[in-house]
Amino acid sequence: MKTSLIGCLVWLAPLAAAAEPVVHGGVAVDELTPAEMQRLSVTAPTEAGRPVRLVYGRGTTPELLVDVRVAADADGARAALAARLRTVTSPPPEAALGDAGLGDAGFAAFVRDNVFVSVHRVAGEADALAAARAMDAVVVAAPEGSPALEPGGRRWYDDAQLGERPLPVEFPQGLLAAQLEVCGPAYARRTGDGWVVVRTGPGTVTVRVLGVDRLLRTAAE
Repeated sequence: MKTSLIGCLVWLAPLAAAAEPVVHGGVAVDELTPAEMQRLSVTAPTEAGRPVRLVYGRGTTPELLVDVRVAADADGARAALAARLRTVTSPPPEAALGDAGLGDAGFAAFVRDNVFVSVHRVAGEADALAAARAMDAVVVAAPEGSPALEPGGRRWYDDAQLGERPLPVEFPQGLLAAQLEVCGPAYARRTGDGWVVVRTGPGTVTVRVLGVDRLLRTAAE
């Protein structure tokens, strides 16, 4: 049975009565790696307000999918949890995790202050709830600060600026992962030297960099 919004509100109720939450200025990605695993990939969100996707495993086999959202405030983290729970069938029981959380060995999710985390086991025998508890401890220890990453900015190109040759795209320094959003008669292509934008017809082209840094903060506009 698909999780209802009422169910989400039940899980989030304890947070509403809690003391004023801390606003953490990010969560160090290297400290989240579960024991005996390695980080296999990081995927920046394609839309504002969406979590960063981390994949962990032993060797090259993905075992845990972890979503992290460092929101501007506790409301943003709660919204991310509610959105995640709407996709879960047969949600696990409430767990002593974060300000509000639930979980079992296969799936766990929680909010702690302005941070949302979910852990989903897709292979192997790793305990998702145990991994989530370890990540919760990392969030608790994360210092206060600004959770916002400087916007990557939009770039506009007219016919003269973006001609027939592919145009290299420079990413802001310090990004752990990034994606390109291209609007207009063009598309992005990854090459051995980096990303380029290729025109497909006349007209204005808009390029936006959607990035995440090592504190798992995402750019917002």
